[in-house]
Amino acid sequence: MGPYSPDRAGALPIGALVKLAFSGKYTEAELLKKLSRESGLIAYLGEADVRKVEKRIDNGDEKAKLYYEAMLYQVAKEIGACAAVLKGKIDGIILTGGMVRSQKLTDILTGYISFLGKVILVPGEFEMEALAGGAIRVLNNEESPKEY
Repeated sequence: MGPYSPDRAGALPIGALVKLAFSGKYTEAELLKKLSRESGLIAYLGEADVRKVEKRIDNGDEKAKLYYEAMLYQVAKEIGACAAVLKGKIDGIILTGGMVRSQKLTDILTGYISFLGKVILVPGEFEMEALAGGAIRVLNNEESPKEY
């Protein structure tokens, strides 16, 4: 599952997750929503917007700093794990997404991973482009539609 994010749970202790799943406290849909949209920074800090979390850090919020830096630490560990699987044969590491617009975030993360190779920043989200590309491939019969 990887590292937690502003709104996703990331890797969890499997025993605790199984207990929660069978506790009767949540339906399957509620638990999936909780893990994919109501976890990560939002569960710890009540906020998924990295810009707002960074403002809290700038205003001296030590709790925000702890969870923000822990998230980046986990991201760096995941990148390091991928580097190990690739046996260090890395042409570059591409960081993308809305959070990459943050200088604070990229400075911290690059500090962890730059020894692995060139770090390329591509700020922004490309979900709509990816969805459009998938739709075109389905319309051209290059792949079958998938239901998630």
